[in-house]
Amino acid sequence: MESKISVLMGIYNCAGTLPEAIESIFDQTYTNWELILCDDGSKDGTYAVAESYRQQFPEKIILLKNEKNMGLNHTLNRCLAKASGEFVARMDGDDISVPERFEKEIEALRSNPDIAVVSTAMVYFDEAGQWGRGKAVPYPDKFDFMHGTPFCHAPCMVRRAVMEEIGGYTDEDKIVGNGIIKCQTRTTMRSARKADFYPRNFCIFICEE
Repeated sequence: MESKISVLMGIYNCAGTLPEAIESIFDQTYTNWELILCDDGSKDGTYAVAESYRQQFPEKIILLKNEKNMGLNHTLNRCLAKASGEFVARMDGDDISVPERFEKEIEALRSNPDIAVVSTAMVYFDEAGQWGRGKAVPYPDKFDFMHGTPFCHAPCMVRRAVMEEIGGYTDEDKIVGNGIIKCQTRTTMRSARKADFYPRNFCIFICEE
């Protein structure tokens, strides 16, 4: 049986982009996944959009809701607590994954049992088109973290056992954004060179040969 992927998605005021994000998950060539969404106190129709999908696909979607805005790391930890998959994938409510994303990332993890995290580089864009391109570090080590995060959080896939071992995302106020940072110096990572991931809004993740 194929290993399950738990997709963690913290959602906040993204009613306009959320349907396209969710549809891109349903379009994945790798189909054994569950989507766990947690609304972080949205003030628009984000929760209603998510609930409509949950009602249509209750066997695939779990929907949670924070009573007030708690921040991304707290929200993702709530999602992680509900995860049942062997692997955890990230996704935001304004992202779009190309159909082969999960298939390529999970193959990279299966082929490299000593690696805990795979991700890709990014191409940034907005409504006017592309405006920047990031670079991935294929095999980052602890020294790469002295100059920033050497891989992107939003398109990453992680072994759930590793996430649970280090206690999930840090919930400290002084750590912003990528709370998975505390596991990065304890695990071996690589960038999945062929895992294409296209978020909408501000970035596209594209990996080349």
